Amino acid sequence: MKTLSSSKKAQGQIGSYVAVIGFLFLFAVVLFIMALVLNTAFDVFAASGLLVGQALEVSEKFRGLFDMFDYITVFLTLVLIAGIGITSFRVSASPVAFMVTYILAPVLGFIGYFLSHFFAVFVSNPLFIVTQLSYPRTIMIVTNLHWVMLVVIVVGSITLYGKRERGQFLPPQ
Repeated sequence: MKTLSSSKKAQGQIGSYVAVIGFLFLFAVVLFIMALVLNTAFDVFAASGLLVGQALEVSEKFRGLFDMFDYITVFLTLVLIAGIGITSFRVSASPVAFMVTYILAPVLGFIGYFLSHFFAVFVSNPLFIVTQLSYPRTIMIVTNLHWVMLVVIVVGSITLYGKRERGQFLPPQ
């Protein structure tokens, strides 16, 4: 079985933990901006009389289809947490990486809290009132990124050190 590089062994999964939170944050911000643009475009086209009859029906169905991204955010969160578990299981890190993770956990939690707060301020803009109603699960997940970070750290730590040792820490002969 291949192991990751020696620099990856030393740090454990800290970069991956931050990547999960960063990806969820960026996904939600892009989702809200895209939904705002889509809703505004459809409303302007409908008000100008360009969307009539079957075109209006198709645009409403497309808008409803776009609302599925709320469930996609939940699915992505679960997949990213499971991915951290799988990759942590495959990393052969020394126990010092757990101590580094344990020491840096408050910093990682602060990063999650900062991104959560920034997202809450971003979404509280009056432009996003209609969009807020369409994506309640996304708002719940992304405004609680510090808790998602805690789950990621727990899953990563358990799977990193819950495996049996197979001699990966022995010096080469």
